[in-house]
Amino acid sequence: MKLSSQPVLVDIPEQPPQQKQAEPKGQPKLRTVDRQQTTMVTICVEDLIPADHESLYAKRPRAAPKEVQWI
Repeated sequence: MKLSSQPVLVDIPEQPPQQKQAEPKGQPKLRTVDRQQTTMVTICVEDLIPADHESLYAKRPRAAPKEVQWI
């Protein structure tokens, strides 16, 4: 299909030329990464909650099973 035969989807008006951005002043404000500040630790997620916490003993209410109607 040729481009000229395709309909225009959106009529976008001509945009005014963009102004040039001002040249940056001074040096860029960059810092190198401190790779010594990270820590990797192996933890047991189950130990994050105390053994006597109520969430370990809470029982979730279960929905009653739906009755099946045979036709």
